[in-house]
Amino acid sequence: MADNTTAGHTVRPQDVPADAATSSGSGLDPNISTAYAELQVHRVAEQNGLDVQQVEKLVQQHTEGRTLGFMGEPRVNVLRLNTDLKAPARSARPEPAGRVSRRPALHALLTGAAP
Repeated sequence: MADNTTAGHTVRPQDVPADAATSSGSGLDPNISTAYAELQVHRVAEQNGLDVQQVEKLVQQHTEGRTLGFMGEPRVNVLRLNTDLKAPARSARPEPAGRVSRRPALHALLTGAAP
């Protein structure tokens, strides 16, 4: 379990939700609790060079409700969240000089479209 404290945000041990300590050691769990996602927002924003508000918005967008509206707890889809976290960071960084972007080629490979 990583320390989620950042320069401007301290995480106290009593603020850590149970699923932070009891989730699968494989790291393959597709979902985490909203409390655990909120706990990590500041650290994730710092590590990805994003504003805290951007990360909070992405967490909200990837929060799924209770199954059938009443079973379980709301949860955050980590796979989709991580994919979208990298999208703003990629688009904000220009390609290094002399490097050809591989994104169009990958898009063409996946869709069969011409680059």
